[in-house]
Amino acid sequence: LHLLLSLARQQEGEDVTARLREVASLTEARGLIRLAADTHPTCVEQIRADTGSEPLADAEPASAPAPPSKETRVQVVETTLLTPKETEVLQLLAANLTNKQIASAMGVGDQTIKWHLKNMFTKLQAGSRKHLIGRARMLGILDQT
Repeated sequence: LHLLLSLARQQEGEDVTARLREVASLTEARGLIRLAADTHPTCVEQIRADTGSEPLADAEPASAPAPPSKETRVQVVETTLLTPKETEVLQLLAANLTNKQIASAMGVGDQTIKWHLKNMFTKLQAGSRKHLIGRARMLGILDQT
């Protein structure tokens, strides 16, 4: 949030170098470098450009997520932000299933899944399936166990 706020203020002409350094420091301290790079790659590049340093040197975005192993279980934390059906879709989406596979597993049509995904994209302010999963993890809705 601080990162996006900083970039918005920068576009208004404000000097945000100190704030970006703080964001970089907090990101590193909390172990959120990969998450920041995957969900906001443009912002990470902006930190590098504005601070003139490499505080997020390990923040190269991941190329492609590895398919989950059979031992990987995805847990969805109960939240009032998503409906129970959206929660179920999110869990299946995190297991790298296609819309058709999710629809089949839930016993609904493809269009229903598209509707749920559209609603989740709006609620979690995500632009892609990968971004949706990243945002859900960042918000603590989705957890790997």
